[in-house]
Amino acid sequence: MDYDPHYPTILPKFFALSLVFVLNILIPVSAIVIARMLTRHRWLPHTTAFLWVFFSPITLAILATPTMAPGEEAGPGEGMILLPILQEIPVVLVVYAVALLYFRLTRQISSASHPPPELGKTVTPPIKIAVAGANGRMGRTIVPLLAADPAFVFVGGVGREGSAGAGLIDRSAAIAEADVILDFTTGRAAAELAGLCASAGGPALVIGATGFEPDEIERIAEAARTIPILRSGNFSIGVNMLVGLVAQAARALPAESWDIEILEAHHNRKIDAPSGTALMLGEAAAEGRGVSLASVERRGRDGITGERPPGEIGFAVLRAGGLVGEHSVLFAAAEEVVTLSHSALDRSMFARGALAAARWIAGRAPGEYGMRDVLGLA
Repeated sequence: MDYDPHYPTILPKFFALSLVFVLNILIPVSAIVIARMLTRHRWLPHTTAFLWVFFSPITLAILATPTMAPGEEAGPGEGMILLPILQEIPVVLVVYAVALLYFRLTRQISSASHPPPELGKTVTPPIKIAVAGANGRMGRTIVPLLAADPAFVFVGGVGREGSAGAGLIDRSAAIAEADVILDFTTGRAAAELAGLCASAGGPALVIGATGFEPDEIERIAEAARTIPILRSGNFSIGVNMLVGLVAQAARALPAESWDIEILEAHHNRKIDAPSGTALMLGEAAAEGRGVSLASVERRGRDGITGERPPGEIGFAVLRAGGLVGEHSVLFAAAEEVVTLSHSALDRSMFARGALAAARWIAGRAPGEYGMRDVLGLA
């Protein structure tokens, strides 16, 4: 029996063509788009897309099997009958061409607005830097260092909404022009800025703000799926070395016999407590003991508090005068005390660390980073 290309198939022609489009174009392309959004295991969606396309002839053969009467034989193709609509080459070519053109144009538009950072890509010096919170104490310290360093170009500072002055630009201009934005504002403002940068496809973000609420941390983590974000409660190289030492000591000294207390002192204009650095030290101590900080922390004591529970990590806070920053971690046993501490002598050390972070993160792949990554301690 000769093969009749107009034999009715299991599926109507319109639905069969739609399935061809979905299975062989939309699903593989969607897998590739998802892979670009991931920071880890990017190989998985790509592999899925490859296998899907590889096995698509089998899928098509199942979808395309014509309804045949008993005793009839298959047509040409040694048992594999082609879907009749696939003989209509112009229709299929037009569908594929339209789909490819659509994804090509959307990719070009996205790249033109702000090309996303790629793994291994480097930003050609000088790196264009904007500073959010330029009128704050850290902002005023960083801007002169930027002007003196040929590796950077200062594109402008971002102040509070409605503020104006020399060197200030609005937030949208900073997002459009900068390679990296340094943020020394508040937790709420930093989380909002992270979302805006992610929506624009960049720039990279270095966050030195502290005092975050849990939902703000989540919003920053979500933005880091699209852009590189480096967040640290302290940009001092010495402090970040201290963090590593605290984790190591907490791992070695058992909680049953060694208490941990974290003491910090700052100037009287600091608005959050404990400081971001103190919380970094607390997280390091908890990590060393294999517990979550939230389950063992004690932020201040007042009144009849009872005996100190074993394993507790306590915080004590001092705010006075113009103290730049003092941090100590006490490991206290019944017979001896070990103290690890750091003293900030000049605010410029934080600024230099922030610039080192900006130089490191420019052109990195999307993801969340910290100063331990910059120092090679992660």
